Amino acid sequence: MPYADGTQPNVGRTPAAAAYLMVGQKAVHPLARTEARLTFLLPTHTGTIRICSQGDAPSENGGKPGLSVTGIVLKGGDIFNEIPADHPMLQEGWLDFEQADGRIWRRTDGAAVLPDTFFAEFSGPFVMEVGLCG
Repeated sequence: MPYADGTQPNVGRTPAAAAYLMVGQKAVHPLARTEARLTFLLPTHTGTIRICSQGDAPSENGGKPGLSVTGIVLKGGDIFNEIPADHPMLQEGWLDFEQADGRIWRRTDGAAVLPDTFFAEFSGPFVMEVGLCG
């Protein structure tokens, strides 16, 4: 499904293979990755978490290339939280959400911040799945 500007999600942008998290000052690489999902295992929430990406294709806003995120799922113990791409707290490093054919996604600028409040319920290890347009 093309973006409003006619380009395709993740075409000429950063592939899932180049994505990782920054947790405080530590890089965390995915435990598993597909075109549709990145799966991370985090021992605890120990600082600001950013979804980061690298690549050689600049984004249309002149920043770092980013990912097209459809949503985020957090799982740990008895806790299961879904964060949709249009969540109003996704601000720093997140571009406006887009939609087509009943789907919603949001592009990142290459270092998108996840608010600490998303992780407040987790006191131990948890899994974070980042859904991608693919």
